[in-house]
Amino acid sequence: MRRVRNAVKDNDGFQLTGVESRAIWPVNTRGDKVRHVFLSHELTLVASVTIEEAPSGNTPLLTAMLASTESDHTIGLSCSHNKKWDSMLEGTTTTRSSSWERKKEYEVALMLQGNKASVYIDGQSLGEEEVLLTGEKPPEVLRFCFGACGGHESHVTVTNVLHQNRPLNPTGMRALKDKAPVPTSEAAPTPAEKIRVVDSVREHVAGDITEEK
Repeated sequence: MRRVRNAVKDNDGFQLTGVESRAIWPVNTRGDKVRHVFLSHELTLVASVTIEEAPSGNTPLLTAMLASTESDHTIGLSCSHNKKWDSMLEGTTTTRSSSWERKKEYEVALMLQGNKASVYIDGQSLGEEEVLLTGEKPPEVLRFCFGACGGHESHVTVTNVLHQNRPLNPTGMRALKDKAPVPTSEAAPTPAEKIRVVDSVREHVAGDITEEK
């Protein structure tokens, strides 16, 4: 089930406009042990994000909640009122030197490779951290959140969500951004595969809207 609040459906995603405007994609739930969709321990989640209005404070854009055996971890990307990018890894928020521009589309990505989590913008890394393991298995994804998670206000458009069950290197992510071919060693999905994967994610993220109470 998709959980959406204060969002307007777009052809390729959502326009998130207002307080706690967000779209949540549940992946795994601990209580009933339900897996809504198969995800490996190595994955990349990419989305096109346009910041429509400057936020009044720090506003999340894309967040993933990870869970190991006994603890949770959050990784994500947010934008601040002073037009800086903030990355959140292992619960620590770091303001980056690069700036964002209003009404400009960015390709943002979260990547999980075993127990290593990374954040990217337009193929450029904003940092990576090792997720401390409390068990033998790497952390799993509990849910993805697009927009204002945690009581924030969001004025962004999120489109073209793409999930792959493998990590992409910066060359591969820049190729997705530029719609260009990539080297064979980092092959992009064929057009048919890409459409299938994107539509599969849209079914979860931008399908029939269930308004969150």
